[in-house]
Amino acid sequence: PLPDNHEPWHLICLRNVLIYLSREKQRELLAKLARSLSPPGYLVTAPVETLVADRDIFNLVMFPDAFAFQPKSSSLMAE
Repeated sequence: PLPDNHEPWHLICLRNVLIYLSREKQRELLAKLARSLSPPGYLVTAPVETLVADRDIFNLVMFPDAFAFQPKSSSLMAE
């Protein structure tokens, strides 16, 4: 379980997890991860999970040979 009372993280690596969760559980987990990231923190997922990552919560950030997600500022306030 992800603790509620921790210091914000700068990087979360979550590979091949979201694809095994229901859409509801994916959204719950992504919201909690967004609140757990310290701006300008990054969430890194497996390539297949780019389709799963919730674009209402995260922005896709492209790098030359990689990608990551950053929480949208409004999602940090949502509980």
